[in-house]
Amino acid sequence: MALLDRVHDSGRLVTHIRNQASLLEAVLEKLRSEKDPEQLAQAKQRVGEPEVDNAKLKSELDELSDRLDEADKELNELREGLVESQRHLKEQKADRRKADDELLKLMRENESLKAELPGKSIVDYKQSIAFGWGLRRMGQVSYEYGYRVVLARFQPRYPRLGDR
Repeated sequence: MALLDRVHDSGRLVTHIRNQASLLEAVLEKLRSEKDPEQLAQAKQRVGEPEVDNAKLKSELDELSDRLDEADKELNELREGLVESQRHLKEQKADRRKADDELLKLMRENESLKAELPGKSIVDYKQSIAFGWGLRRMGQVSYEYGYRVVLARFQPRYPRLGDR
């Protein structure tokens, strides 16, 4: 903003000096018509000084205008970069929300699987061949054990039963 103010002020100063130079040139023309060499030399010198100052200020104005153009270009590039960064940030936020939703979904699914797993594993084990064989073996052992227990109880009461 300060650069813009300097360019504007320099432009006004150049215009002011140009107006002064025009006035001095008018005075110079008047003196030429009067033909006084000493006053004419002084007037030429007075006209030349603002022209030199005007040229310096004009070159400074051109330089400041170039710097202003460069600053505008840089500002536009930065704005484009900002827009791109904001777009990228929005995409990342959307991706993060999707990832959070997916994580929450997976966590819920994991919890439900943890709840189902013990019951399912028991059902699966009961349907397995090893469980069936284990039951048969246990049944046979139970049968044999039960037979021996009954036999052990009956033998003292009925000693003759065991002879046959």
